[in-house]
Amino acid sequence: MPKVTSKLQLTVPKKIADQYGIRPGDELEWIPAGESIRVELMRRKAKNGMRLSPEERLELFDEGTKRLRKREQGLLKGKPRPEPETSGRGWTREELYNDDIEFPILYPDELMVRTALRGMAAYRLSWFDAHLWAYAERYGLSEILSEDFADGRRYGTVRVRNPFLAAGLA
Repeated sequence: MPKVTSKLQLTVPKKIADQYGIRPGDELEWIPAGESIRVELMRRKAKNGMRLSPEERLELFDEGTKRLRKREQGLLKGKPRPEPETSGRGWTREELYNDDIEFPILYPDELMVRTALRGMAAYRLSWFDAHLWAYAERYGLSEILSEDFADGRRYGTVRVRNPFLAAGLA
């Protein structure tokens, strides 16, 4: 069993290093996972295509937006598409895929799961929707934008709004 040194360093056991192909100089990412810590080999992420350049991510974003626009045209049936608010949203598409910006991954802990279970019982939410609500409730979000909840309904301290209704797409 490896021990943490006074410099907070840890030796990877040889069996684990061999099994996962960890070599000197490789970068390991330490990710909080509730009461545990998950360690990921950064090189493996790049091999699996999970680490794309900002340009590649923007290209994927634009392709997805084009597909969405095409689908919207069919739903609108000739009506003009409402123009989205872009000036006050606080971000640009380029900023979404900037490597300098990180969005933390929030892993569920026991309290989050219990809150979600409470939401399932009290509001008859699905497992997935109950978790969305539980995160919003716990982190103080006042609104969820979703077509999966009842529009305008308040769940605890969180109100739900269906953005497709206002745009005439629902």
